[in-house]
Amino acid sequence: MDYKYLIIPDIHGREFWKEPLEKFSGKVEHIIFIGDYFDPYPIERISEKDGINNWHELVECIKPLQDRTTMLIGNHDAHYMNQLYDSLARSTRKSEWYDKEIGDLLNDCHDLQVAYDGEAGGRKILFTHAGVNADWYNRHKDLIGNLCAANLNKLTATDEGWKALAEIGRTRWGSSPTGSPLWADISEHDSSPLPTASQGGYDFQVFGHTRKDSPIMEDRFAMLDSRQCFVMTAEGEILSTNGL
Repeated sequence: MDYKYLIIPDIHGREFWKEPLEKFSGKVEHIIFIGDYFDPYPIERISEKDGINNWHELVECIKPLQDRTTMLIGNHDAHYMNQLYDSLARSTRKSEWYDKEIGDLLNDCHDLQVAYDGEAGGRKILFTHAGVNADWYNRHKDLIGNLCAANLNKLTATDEGWKALAEIGRTRWGSSPTGSPLWADISEHDSSPLPTASQGGYDFQVFGHTRKDSPIMEDRFAMLDSRQCFVMTAEGEILSTNGL
């Protein structure tokens, strides 16, 4: 079986990425981290310092793989990276003690981005942390331009872009109708799907952010935040690395 992508969802200081990265990094064309590297859940008994050490180990492991690795920004990363975003959309569990240290680590990592364009099985695929819903995109179409990863990535270059990324939908107790690609709830994708690739959008999206015990696979998207890694085959099938 031909594997195209290794997909590593929300880490939050966990170590579940290590064995799949070692096992599959040489078998895939590209490796994609979905974001949220820091801010561990206290109930999982991972300390903030553990999360920082985990980041250092991750960075060392991907150094020889940098030319085919993409690291996406999650909402639990963005509040360390930009003060304007932090003032508008701070997530829970942000470290006050290690705020500057984590911010420096993330901002020194020049490869971090909002989105990645992929393709498998003849489908155009968008990878982001929380997914792009049509309602959010239409509100910011003049700012973004044509919907593509390159234009979404440009949002981190301006204050207006960070403001758009800081939008939180009412489903997540925010004040906006729907959330950004760092904040969108999975329910927002059911109510406002993107146009297909032939209509100027995407055929399929892959994201995390909405933590579940198992991944959620739908016709137009896959939500993978379930404390495990996945591979996507050349035909576009998504498989858990557990047991492979």
